[in-house]
Amino acid sequence: MGQDTIDLKSLADSVRKANGKPNFLPLGMHFLELAKERKDTANISDAYAILASHYYELGDTDSLRLVTYEYMDWADRCHRNTDRYQAWRQYIQRMTEKGMQEEVMKETDLLCKDAEKRKDKYGMASGEMCIGYNHRVFGQNIKLCLEYYDSALKHFEEGKYYRDAYVVSLNIIQTYLARQSYSDAVPYLDRLGQLGKTVEEGCCNRRSFVYALLSVPGYCYFGDKRRESGSTLYS
Repeated sequence: MGQDTIDLKSLADSVRKANGKPNFLPLGMHFLELAKERKDTANISDAYAILASHYYELGDTDSLRLVTYEYMDWADRCHRNTDRYQAWRQYIQRMTEKGMQEEVMKETDLLCKDAEKRKDKYGMASGEMCIGYNHRVFGQNIKLCLEYYDSALKHFEEGKYYRDAYVVSLNIIQTYLARQSYSDAVPYLDRLGQLGKTVEEGCCNRRSFVYALLSVPGYCYFGDKRRESGSTLYS
């Protein structure tokens, strides 16, 4: 392993440990700049994800928007479409949690049209996931919510995006449990167990999986702890 890789890995660990501390942002920006200097795409993506997650937890949607769009522009240039749509979906999710209906509808429409234009199935499924949550939160239309969630789950599984399928399954289970439709939740609980095993077997990298989990509404967590202002994940 080269010295450059070791340095970036150590710096990434230091940034994660500094989350919530005064030196987080200077350290996080240094990590991003250094990764860009070395043209290390994996660490650039990691740096953007760490910064976005930081603003997500703070509930600072203005800063989250700036980082998200910068991340999306970079991901677009590097042909990392999955990273791009995942970051976009997280931004929409956080605004939904804050009740920013007008902004959410606008961004969801942009995401869906973008995915359709590019014929990107991952992007289309991400749009369906956002629409489903929007129907639940803003429209109180559980039927449409579940229809969009089911469609997103189907498309994520077909594309072997197991971490995202896991996230959608959590949303579906919580929706049924909130309605006390326990029998309807059972098949998804079984499915969730299998998806969990698939993730553990290494079908997805861990950073992307944790990042995707930020797209789960706060009330979907049972064993994990999640604050209203954002999320705290324990592994």
